[in-house]
Amino acid sequence: MLSKAREKVKNLKDKIFLFALYLVGTVYSRISGKNYVINNFELKKPDLISRQIAKDLNISTDWTIFSLQPPIEIKKSEQHLRIFTEGYEKYAELEEHAKGIRKIDSTKIILADGTIINPKVQIIDEAGKSYDLKFMWTPYAIVFKEQLPKDKKYVKLKINSNKPFKAYLINWLDINERII
Repeated sequence: MLSKAREKVKNLKDKIFLFALYLVGTVYSRISGKNYVINNFELKKPDLISRQIAKDLNISTDWTIFSLQPPIEIKKSEQHLRIFTEGYEKYAELEEHAKGIRKIDSTKIILADGTIINPKVQIIDEAGKSYDLKFMWTPYAIVFKEQLPKDKKYVKLKINSNKPFKAYLINWLDINERII
């Protein structure tokens, strides 16, 4: 009977230790401004780095240029720019596609009102070289991706579209492919 009680206390101490370790990692992440996750009792950098570029922005036919301060540095294997806009979510279409009801045209960006837009996105390194980001269909956001050279710093981002639309959030992801 006593050994069962000791085992329960030991298990409780392990749980308390793990919870305390989690809290220390969370507090350290908040104070340092760096994202870390706890994995096997170690603090490790996660497989993605996210950065907000803009909020509540009207994208037009003219280039909108963002100065990236501090510059974006590539740390992971793949880079995505995600543009979130009202009414773009395509989960219903994805479900219909999976059931064979209709095919998804993954080459077009169709907004909720039926408008077909064709945004262009470029990122510019500190030497002034531009890199075109390519559209990638997803059900949750308008996503552009590219594998960019890691030895550069990227100081500007440019976006325009053939037809105006409103983006409520634009963010940058630097991720490892295995979490996509």
